Amino acid sequence: MQRFFTILFAVSFIYISCRKVLDLQPLNSFSTNSAFSTPDLCLASLKGVYAVAEVGLGNSSVYSGILGSINIGQTDVRGEDLIIYANLYGDVYQSAVIPASPTVSSFWAGAYAIINTANLAIQGFQTAGNNGVITQALATEYIAECSFIRAFIYHELVLNFCRPYLDNNGTNLGVPYRTTPINGLEDIGNLKNTPRGTVAQTYQGIINDLDFAIANLPATSLDPNNPNTRATQAAAMMLKMRVLMHTGDWATVLSVGNQLVPSVLNPITPSSNICPIGGWALTALPDGPFANNVSSEGVFSIKNSTNTNPGGNTALAALFGAASIQGGRGYLAVSPIIWNDTNSWKCNDLRRSLLYAVGTNAGSTQNYFTTKYRNYLTLSDYAPQIRYAEAFLTLAEAEARINGRLQRAIDLINIVRNRSLPDPASQQYTLASFQNAVQLVQAILRERRVELLAEGKRWGDISRTVLDINYSTNGVPAKYPPSFSDGITAYECGGTISPTLPAVPYSSYSFVWPIPSQEIQNNPIIVQNPGY
Repeated sequence: MQRFFTILFAVSFIYISCRKVLDLQPLNSFSTNSAFSTPDLCLASLKGVYAVAEVGLGNSSVYSGILGSINIGQTDVRGEDLIIYANLYGDVYQSAVIPASPTVSSFWAGAYAIINTANLAIQGFQTAGNNGVITQALATEYIAECSFIRAFIYHELVLNFCRPYLDNNGTNLGVPYRTTPINGLEDIGNLKNTPRGTVAQTYQGIINDLDFAIANLPATSLDPNNPNTRATQAAAMMLKMRVLMHTGDWATVLSVGNQLVPSVLNPITPSSNICPIGGWALTALPDGPFANNVSSEGVFSIKNSTNTNPGGNTALAALFGAASIQGGRGYLAVSPIIWNDTNSWKCNDLRRSLLYAVGTNAGSTQNYFTTKYRNYLTLSDYAPQIRYAEAFLTLAEAEARINGRLQRAIDLINIVRNRSLPDPASQQYTLASFQNAVQLVQAILRERRVELLAEGKRWGDISRTVLDINYSTNGVPAKYPPSFSDGITAYECGGTISPTLPAVPYSSYSFVWPIPSQEIQNNPIIVQNPGY
């Protein structure tokens, strides 16, 4: 383990060593060339890119791993389906983030640390391939994996710091799309020549990276022991589908999705629908993807282990686990808003019993908590980023929105939903369940909330639909207040809900996060979001 982190820091010596976002000083005197001088070191350097995405730079509280627990817990609390306790992510939950907030400074710095890690690795693999250290084919594949990670991080940035693409067709301010590595103080000037650009330009960079990844990644992972912890062609294609939903390019979502889903579907036996690329399949029961870190459904996850995880406060099992469980902190509970909604979630749905349980929160009252993350003592739950279930729901939405193929869209949503129903043959959706395509899309969006609850996907759906007349939340929805004290009495399937934390309209400046004040101070070319 020590050798691994020595190599990681040899690769990432340029990343970041002090608190200011732009103070990119070497961590030691290693040359980047030494990290790519042998095939083994090249592979270790690639693993270092994933490691920085997991836990940041040396478990730093400032430069955290954005693809670990951050984009699951912190991003989900921007929506209405979780309740926070102990004021964790309190400014995020209440849409009260300010430019000086550690929330935005750590997110921004952590994201660009991962991006710079990927950029350095891409440069190193290009050199290693050109010098014959590794084959050109292997160098290209490693670069494709780094391009996938870079695209993933940029999408997290644009979701949180920018207005949605569909607001003025992407002409609003985006984020700086940096592809040149910072390899020492002489490169700092490059940052001051890279403006924010537009949202459309940011999305184009993301799509370019994903197209390169799709063209050059293997169909199956080169790590057979952990096939879901390295990027594959299917993972890049599913991420592209997710990204293109935000641009409104439903035709391409449809084209990509139909390559990942069988042409003939079997909704009654969901696990029999095998992905043509990579062989992914839904597990038979809804808890299957979480019962084991490696499942047939987990297309891409960020690996955690006993020795490498975000730590006791922010590891997934600690965040989402009840305080009454050893190792759980009770910080993030399920909200009655989603729990009580029988329009979205049937009372006999197996996900209720298999993936949620009553426990004590950080304030010593009872709530429902997810058990998707259950390695409470080792904190070694992988962070699920892309599951095959999401591909079915995304494709279903595309079919319903533009294709008029309502039966295929219904089959796709039923494949995800049916495995959670005691009697799918009689309870599944049919054409008679919907009067039109709008009602079907509304059902698909509700299914996404239930299926992907506590997996960091809610804010993305709020953001991309906020300007859609048929599906908008009109901003940040109303929520239950932080440290909600009514406890378990508020939870009743089909019961009433009483959120008292007011909604935040889309017109509010606080719908998007501010650019961190340190970034503004140190980089005069970066423009602050309006209102801050």
